[in-house]
Amino acid sequence: MNVGDVTQASSAQQAPTFQMLGKDGFFKLLVTQLKLQDPLSPMDNNAMTTQMAQLSGLEQLADLKENTGKLVSLLESSMTQQSLLFAANMLGKGVEAVDPVSNEEIKGTVQGYQIKGDQIVFDIDGAEIPASWIIKATCAGGEG
Repeated sequence: MNVGDVTQASSAQQAPTFQMLGKDGFFKLLVTQLKLQDPLSPMDNNAMTTQMAQLSGLEQLADLKENTGKLVSLLESSMTQQSLLFAANMLGKGVEAVDPVSNEEIKGTVQGYQIKGDQIVFDIDGAEIPASWIIKATCAGGEG
């Protein structure tokens, strides 16, 4: 046998892939096990109860995963809405901001805002200032 043949044969064999057993697969396995069991020596009641409890636990985990995903989605949506309300509330307010790189102090009035990436950027008298730079906000024409 040639060494190249051995190398090709070993590379042709792939590692087995494993998948999680879902509730449908688990249920099919249980039904098949019940069909193929020895009628003179049926499955122990405790074993059957254990498998049914495992199936129930699996269904509850699947529901928990789905509900957790929905909750995360709702929280993200709520945070976005709160950010937009915050930005809208800042319109017309006098603000003071500090550039974290240059330590330059910026003062002006919020003329508008936009969302860039995952942050709010305010238009302060023509300059684009991220919300995280703002250190003080006042009512228009006064201290607040």
